[in-house]
Amino acid sequence: DAAIADTAIATSGIDDDTTPIDSQPHETVPPRKSTRGNPPPPLTQDTVNCII
Repeated sequence: DAAIADTAIATSGIDDDTTPIDSQPHETVPPRKSTRGNPPPPLTQDTVNCII
């Protein structure tokens, strides 16, 4: 019984920690990629102009 209780607690704890962590990254990753995707072109052009 003790082993089962420990497993259930460990599993529930992992599930609780995993759910919020997964929710945040998925929501945060797309916006960051979109934002980062836009800046690079201007930065690249500025860098190229400076090099030229």
